Amino acid sequence: EGFRLAWANFCPHGELFLPTHKLHLLLCQLDPPLGFKGEIMDKQQLLHVIANLGLKDHRGRVHFTEVLWSLASCVSGEDLGTFADFEVMRAINKTITRLLPVPKRAPHLRRAYMYSAAQVASVIRIQAAWRGMKLRMFWRETMMLAREEAEKKKEVEDAVAQELANEGDLP
Repeated sequence: EGFRLAWANFCPHGELFLPTHKLHLLLCQLDPPLGFKGEIMDKQQLLHVIANLGLKDHRGRVHFTEVLWSLASCVSGEDLGTFADFEVMRAINKTITRLLPVPKRAPHLRRAYMYSAAQVASVIRIQAAWRGMKLRMFWRETMMLAREEAEKKKEVEDAVAQELANEGDLP
């Protein structure tokens, strides 16, 4: 029940898929033992946890049942993959495959690429850091240019004021 309520905070319209980049936020909102609510964890630790869950990424999203199944597997200490022959797992896999078919391979590649949720979350984190760095560099450069222009303008104003003062000294 707690998992469903936490999921509903991120998917208020009952969507079965959560954007992968929000998975760490879900884990931080879930009460123990499924999540880490109230615990202080840095992003690196959360990425490690997400990697250990072994979730598949479905075009930038993770599926409700897969996340719950993986968390339950980690909490119980059992490999719930051995239960894949049960009707429930067959229905889950059938639903996921119908909603999100396996990606087709590009003609020039030997195989189609499937990414884990941890890989996607890591890439998103790296992209965000890169964009932040580029933006900081842009603004730093913009501020330096503005400062240089202000200094030049002040020099010109001082030179004009000095010249006017010199002209006022002449008879």
